[in-house]
Amino acid sequence: MPRLLSLYKRYGVRTTWFTPGHSIDTFPEQCKKVLDDGHEFGHHGYYHENPTMISGDTERRLVDLAFATFKTVLGSGRSGTGRRTGTTATPRWTSSRARD
Repeated sequence: MPRLLSLYKRYGVRTTWFTPGHSIDTFPEQCKKVLDDGHEFGHHGYYHENPTMISGDTERRLVDLAFATFKTVLGSGRSGTGRRTGTTATPRWTSSRARD
């Protein structure tokens, strides 16, 4: 990760890191460094789960768990520095809600 951040800094590149909440909980200092360098995080589940393989209730619980991680570990939404956390993107799979 440090090599990537150094490369991005050298070329003035800002990135979005779609990262599972579990990874943020496991590596909080490294993830904070990503934010401190001006990048943002996007929601990518909590365990990198496949939403087509879990129930709607489980999906909601894991989405909420991941957003709680964004809030407690990284701070949620926009902070005073203008950095964003917790952006969402729809994966190529259909969410469980479409199946329920």
